[in-house]
Amino acid sequence: MSDIAFLLNGTPVRVVGESPTRTLLDYLREVQGLKGTKEGCNEGDCGACTVMVSDEGGTRALNSCILFLPQLHGKAVRTVEGLLGIDVDQVAIIDFDGFRSFIDTIGGIDVDLPTDVCSEVSGGAFALDLEEGENHLNGFQAITLARTRTNTCSTGEFAGQGDLERAQFQQLILDGIKGKLTSITALPMNFLKGPLIGWNAPKAMVSSMGALTMPQLVVSAAIGGGGTDVLKPSGTTAAGNLVISPEECERAAEELLGEPPPRSPNCPQG
Repeated sequence: MSDIAFLLNGTPVRVVGESPTRTLLDYLREVQGLKGTKEGCNEGDCGACTVMVSDEGGTRALNSCILFLPQLHGKAVRTVEGLLGIDVDQVAIIDFDGFRSFIDTIGGIDVDLPTDVCSEVSGGAFALDLEEGENHLNGFQAITLARTRTNTCSTGEFAGQGDLERAQFQQLILDGIKGKLTSITALPMNFLKGPLIGWNAPKAMVSSMGALTMPQLVVSAAIGGGGTDVLKPSGTTAAGNLVISPEECERAAEELLGEPPPRSPNCPQG
C-alpha cells in the first residue's frame, strides 16, 4: 500500500506498510502509545474513541474506532492528549439517560444553580422551572437539566444557546452526584441501597478504571473537594464551532496538574 502521511497532535507522521484496514484507534494506542483514546463499544456510538480531524473542509469530531488509516492521508488529527498537553490514564463515559434511574436510586441530588432555569426539551416533553440557589432534583428533573441548551429566564452565563450551556449544567449534575455519594449524612442510606446502586451504576457510566481504582477516585474526590471545570471559549467560527484560546487551555491544564503541562496545549481553534 502507499505511504500515509498526516499530522498527529501537530507532529508530522508517516505510516508505511500498515494494513489498509487498521483503524486509527489501534494505531494510536498500539503504535503511538496514546492511551487516552479508548475502545468502548467499538461501533462509534459511545464516544470513548473520539478524536478531532481537520482538513480543508474544517474540523470535526470523529470516531477513531471506525476510521481506517488511509482515510487520514493529508489530514490533521488531535487526540485528547494533544488538546491539553497532558497524559490521560483513565476515561469515564457518562450516559445521562442511565443517570435518570441512578439518581432516583440514590434519592435525588442537590444542585446549586447560579441563576433561574426555564427550559423545554423534546418539544415540551421535558420541562423545567427552577429558581436560583439550592434545588433538589429527581432523576427526571436532572436529565432535563442535562439536556438543556437554552435557558429562557436568565441572562449572562448559563443563558446562551448551545452545547456550552448544556455542558455547564451537566457539570453541576456531576457535582451533585459526587456530593450525594460522598456525603457523611447520606452514607447510611447509600449502604442500605448498595445493591440497587451497584445494579444501576453500570447503566450510568462505563469506565476503564478497575474495581480497585474506582473506589480510590471516589475517596479522593470526597477528601479533595472542589468542583469541575469547563473550558471557556473565546468565540465561535462561522460554522458554530467553539474556539478555545491557548491561554485558556494552559490555565485549565495547569489547574488540573498543579504545574505547567508537560507539552504545549493544542485546543480547538475552529
